[in-house]
Amino acid sequence: MRKILLATLLLLFFAVDAFATVYYVKPDGNDSASGLSDAQAWRSISKVNSYSFATGDDVYFKCGGTWKEKLYVSTGGSSSNARVIGAYYMNNGVETVGISGNRPVIDGNWTLPGEYGKLIEVAADYVTVYGIEVRNTGPENVMGPVGIEFYNAKSGVVRNCLVHDMTDLGIIFESGSDNALIENNEVYETQKSKLDGINSSGNYGSAIQIRGSTNCVIRNNYVHGTGGEGISPIWGNDGITIEYNTVVDGGTSGIYTHSSRNITIRYNLVYDTKNTRYWVWGNPGWGIMVGSEDQEYCSGYNTNYYIYGNLVAATSNNIGSANIWGYCNPSNVKIYNNTSVEGYSGNNIRIDTSSGGGVEFKNNLVWQSSGSISNMSSGVSLANNLWSVSPPSNARASSDPTYPSYPTLSMSSYLTKTSGWSSLQAGTLTGQEFALRDSASYAIDRGIALNSAYKYALNLNGVNFTSKTFTLLDQTVEGWTIGADGHTVVLPSPTGLRLVGE
Repeated sequence: MRKILLATLLLLFFAVDAFATVYYVKPDGNDSASGLSDAQAWRSISKVNSYSFATGDDVYFKCGGTWKEKLYVSTGGSSSNARVIGAYYMNNGVETVGISGNRPVIDGNWTLPGEYGKLIEVAADYVTVYGIEVRNTGPENVMGPVGIEFYNAKSGVVRNCLVHDMTDLGIIFESGSDNALIENNEVYETQKSKLDGINSSGNYGSAIQIRGSTNCVIRNNYVHGTGGEGISPIWGNDGITIEYNTVVDGGTSGIYTHSSRNITIRYNLVYDTKNTRYWVWGNPGWGIMVGSEDQEYCSGYNTNYYIYGNLVAATSNNIGSANIWGYCNPSNVKIYNNTSVEGYSGNNIRIDTSSGGGVEFKNNLVWQSSGSISNMSSGVSLANNLWSVSPPSNARASSDPTYPSYPTLSMSSYLTKTSGWSSLQAGTLTGQEFALRDSASYAIDRGIALNSAYKYALNLNGVNFTSKTFTLLDQTVEGWTIGADGHTVVLPSPTGLRLVGE
């Protein structure tokens, strides 16, 4: 049977394979039916779990339906035909891939999947999970229930899913789940057992986590309200890119990485709203932090971290690199062209490790109205940073545009948002608030030219993290700025000009 007709937008995501079979599941279906159409749809996930699928066969759950069962995916797809576990609805009598009304829901009902269980478990290559709502893992008094897990499953995708109310982790790819893509998802209320005070010990489960995998991308996700990390590539990863995400109220941190290598964290928006429900340490979590937590990964790992073009506000230690547990210093950490605003209680920049290969801190705009603008070890390689107030001596560089006097700058001359950074609300920042004003004379075209790998900067006047609209500027053409905004001064239209000889 040919695949179902695809909604126009989804043609970008899924290839049509004339030889794969598509199966449908709906709450009022019949497990004795063929499953080959909406009229012949199956009823239960148990039927799906017990059926012997061919490579590339798709399974679609009907929008508006709810299933209180665990889903296990052991058959995958191929490089030319990824297997899809997704959502469908009826459009003029035609089964159509996509979301209309409520998503299909897989609900743990606070009892499933159990200790260290998975509500959706994928153990096969080339599988895409699309458009499904996953919620209410449990029970809350046990360790390790997970919403969606890919285990040793290469080229997996989780796209446009809604994952929430997780006792522990939301989405995780681990143990050789290489070439993963996690994009356009919303994840919130993870590590809920800790937030609810039911299980105060144990792990700080992430909303999105990658372990022991290579060449993965985490993009365009909205993560908010977590009892642990928001996004965390940890333990043995190589080549992870985290970009264009919004992370709000990360319980322990917005984005946290350790014991990995070749990690790129760029063009993300991270902030805290002072919602004390998510203050699992009694204060906001970190913003973007590189750490060290496992001696096993001291050799060959915990190196090559590239943090640039990010927007961070109102967290504890907005941006930093630290030897958290004393095992081994993160090395070759490059922190470039970020804008960091109003760290909580004066804690803005934290770099308390400078050995093991070095940390570079260049072209960053750091704004702090009060408190310590920087907690930085000696030996960090510094250049062309803009500090709103005078930084400690070991954070200064002669190339800083305000060196040596470091006058106190006026926010109204520099940032589009001029107040209210200490009382942010979830979902209200678009990124444009961090845009430079034309009067930001110490920032515009005052950066040091860096390697061309870092030449693209956000055009913050054309960015909207809420609608996922992004434009980039080439700083080798426009000039290197300080901060995340690749600002271009817009000149007024000329008036009253006369031609020579007129």
